[in-house]
Amino acid sequence: MADTRFPWHPGELDMQRRAGSLAQMAAVGARNIRDHMPEQHRAFFSQLPFLIAAAVDDASRPWAGLIEGLPGFAHSPDPGRLRLDSLPSRADPLRDCLLPGAAIGLLGIELHTRRRNRLNGALNELDDSGFAVGVGQAFGNCPKYIQQRQFSFSRPPSGRILGTVEWMDRLDDDARAAISSADTFFVASAAPGDEARPGWQMDASHRGGKPGFVRVDGDTLTIPDFAGNGYFNTLGNLLLHPKAGLLFVDFAGGDTLQLTGSVELALDSDEARTFTGAERLWRLKVERVVRRRNALALRWQLLEFSPFALATGAWPERAARREWQPLRVERVVEESPLVRSLHLAPADGSPPQPFLPGQHLSVRVAGVDGLRLRNYTLSQTGGYRISVKLQGKASARLHQMVAGDMLESLPPRGDFTLTPSGRPITLIAGGIGITPLLAMLHQLAASPDAMPPTLLLYATRSVAERAFDAELEQLRQQAAGQLTIVKAVSRPETSSRAGVDYQHAGHVDIDLLRRTGADLSGDFYLCGPAGFMQALYNPLLAAGVADERIRAEAFGPAGLVRAGTAAQTLPPAAEHAVRVRFADAEREAEWQPGGGSLLELAESCGLSPDFSCRGGSCGSCRTRLLAGATTYLQTPAYAPADGEILLCCAYPAQGGGELELKL
Repeated sequence: MADTRFPWHPGELDMQRRAGSLAQMAAVGARNIRDHMPEQHRAFFSQLPFLIAAAVDDASRPWAGLIEGLPGFAHSPDPGRLRLDSLPSRADPLRDCLLPGAAIGLLGIELHTRRRNRLNGALNELDDSGFAVGVGQAFGNCPKYIQQRQFSFSRPPSGRILGTVEWMDRLDDDARAAISSADTFFVASAAPGDEARPGWQMDASHRGGKPGFVRVDGDTLTIPDFAGNGYFNTLGNLLLHPKAGLLFVDFAGGDTLQLTGSVELALDSDEARTFTGAERLWRLKVERVVRRRNALALRWQLLEFSPFALATGAWPERAARREWQPLRVERVVEESPLVRSLHLAPADGSPPQPFLPGQHLSVRVAGVDGLRLRNYTLSQTGGYRISVKLQGKASARLHQMVAGDMLESLPPRGDFTLTPSGRPITLIAGGIGITPLLAMLHQLAASPDAMPPTLLLYATRSVAERAFDAELEQLRQQAAGQLTIVKAVSRPETSSRAGVDYQHAGHVDIDLLRRTGADLSGDFYLCGPAGFMQALYNPLLAAGVADERIRAEAFGPAGLVRAGTAAQTLPPAAEHAVRVRFADAEREAEWQPGGGSLLELAESCGLSPDFSCRGGSCGSCRTRLLAGATTYLQTPAYAPADGEILLCCAYPAQGGGELELKL
């Protein structure tokens, strides 16, 4: 057992000496680090659904792994022993490290309460159903930098190999993207024994920060070290044995990424001063990688980012780019049986970023099958509100959210915004396409004296499906006679009243526009399904409305096909791998046939290019092509300028050579 009167080994003492806390830590260690578990630790471990374990393999390489089980699988027969009735999967490199007498570090961490306790010792019992660890050191840890997450099981935990297992000697693009977006990882480290403590001393620890706090350069990770409890268990180990094992968990999808490699400590780095909160840096040169898909039965939902993590900084090159921002759900409003509005605010308490009516948020939604990225229009002015129609897995997850839940978004963006011209305005919405037009109405009605005559034509299938009736009536009154609202229903209920619940039964067409007073000399804003908009766009052109006075935003995979879009013969996509360089980010990746668009390739590298429709209709993703040639599978509706491409639907062209993009 460790000498708990003076528990620190030479590496920890060296780090404490550098920090000027040697005397303080001598007293803290004697008081807080025990050779047994107190009762509260024993009870704590028994309620956990997983533990993080650390051990070394026969090449002295540390590995970190996650061992899961139903609460109660970890239990303490006595204060000096912890039994785990579970083993790592046979595909987990940690499994072969668990041998009788082996040193092991355990971290018990309860993400939804941010509690954690550590236990380091030796494996003294091993059988087919689990193992037991004799306590060498047991101590608690502070909740700093722990992101709050609630767990659930997607299936009974079993340790069976259900997904693919990949062993690699270097990181691939998927691995780099996972690390670049992570807000949490776990680290295994080891210190060699000495006369006082023979054998390895293992430690399993947690690290957290803002998404992207780990920088990836090829196969080297740079990790900021924030102020912690001052024990220096990890860095003290790395000082004596400069190797580490890292575990990254896909909390939404259950994948794991395990790395091991050599460490370089940068204890007096000028670079650390560029990262708010970092006291020093360390780097891991990756030497072995194990990626296991669908490895875990556990899934987690993000509840709240740690306020300590949010107070830290970002790498300068990331700070200059758009970054994912954690948002908290402040309240939820049911607008109709199919539409709910989520009022959102930045989790760090900062004000929402300014936006123009009609712009949208790109949000990442965690579900049982991983992260889904969707765009939702901001449906009011003055604060973040997205209004979501129930029509898929991502929207179903958002409909389940309640006040206090968390999601992530990029800053507001989009080109479908109100351009005041003094001309009359006609707004035409199909279904949930009302949301950007609703935000525009808020902007217009805020200054009724300057508001031009405005007509809103709002089409839904039924009265029951329609949202925002009360809000629209308030806007009509606020507009002081400048706003006319016409509600069209294609399938009115027998109980609904014509002239009261709706003004038109049937589909929207040019004749209805004429009858309801649409001014063909004014500006038109269309939003809804592509077919709905196309059926109005063509007759508007035929009626003499200039193309530039018809603004449109498609809700769906297709866009509006505008007049004058010429058919083109497009070169085929490359049938071989193509090297792609992202010049601004100074990153390279290899596009493979069948590997998706250049936007998907950029995202897999951890980049966050602008985009909206992902279908070639909006132009949000236009990017400068510096070298090489690209093609499209079909001609996009939006025509980028010479020298630009649309990332969302562009592919390397056959025979076009390597690509370089200004991104």
